[in-house]
Amino acid sequence: MDGRKSLQPVGDEGPITEAYVGWLRDHVRQLLLLDAQFGGNEASGQAVRLLRSAVRRIGVDSCPQPLWRDLMRVVGELAEVAGWLLYDADQQDASRRLSLEALHYLRLAGDRELELLTLQNLSMQAEYLGRSGEALQICEAVLDGPLPGRVRGLFLGRRAHALAKRGQHSEAARTLVEARAVVEDDGPTWAYWVDERQFAWFEGMLGMERGDFDQAAEVFAGALASTPAHRVRGAFSRSVYLLDCLVRAGDLREAERLVPDVAARVGEVGSRRTVALLRGAVRDAGFDGGGYLAELVRETGP
Repeated sequence: MDGRKSLQPVGDEGPITEAYVGWLRDHVRQLLLLDAQFGGNEASGQAVRLLRSAVRRIGVDSCPQPLWRDLMRVVGELAEVAGWLLYDADQQDASRRLSLEALHYLRLAGDRELELLTLQNLSMQAEYLGRSGEALQICEAVLDGPLPGRVRGLFLGRRAHALAKRGQHSEAARTLVEARAVVEDDGPTWAYWVDERQFAWFEGMLGMERGDFDQAAEVFAGALASTPAHRVRGAFSRSVYLLDCLVRAGDLREAERLVPDVAARVGEVGSRRTVALLRGAVRDAGFDGGGYLAELVRETGP
């Protein structure tokens, strides 16, 4: 963000105005750009501070009734983004709290589209934390109602991953086929990233869960090759998943070829969640015997 300009809120005191709501919306967009480039470690702190400032204003300043829903929507979106950034920064308890807070504001706004995004975040986090039963229940509840094709495909993909983590591999594979079949070009604006790279991630994770690391590595390699240059965090994440698969498959020669690119990203992208996965791959591969990748990982801290 542009330091001095962006830190000056529009109408810091007094009645909440349309200009203030627009100012918050602009900052949400900037936070998402920072996330795509640099990850959630630093941006999460900015998002939380901005959210707390907005929540304070909701409590003490008046808001014209015609503007109320817009205010609830943008604050709910800010809480959703902050929750996602904290997830990427591996601050999972705080992430969950803010996702639940996002649901509160989005329901006040009547914004079902962003409510669905927040529910997918909660399902994703539950999968990450090993709570596959909770992830599955969220997906089933959402899939029980009408959904745009792209959103239905996303929640079916999440359902497939949760099933795979529970060892239900055949049903997971069938669900992923169904997910790809229902995806269409319709859907909310936030769902632009529900594309073939996202479904490749689901496919790769299903392969990892059933122990087919060679197949998973092939899928992640294809997704990495198609990642746009400006999606730096996404490229870093896919590189690490690929490295992890290659290590688990015992293909250390191919894994070592990835090391220079991964090492270059360690200092550029701040994502504790991805670095946690990288630490495991480095340890399993034995790179930490004085290798510079292991040294870079150690420098990222706990």
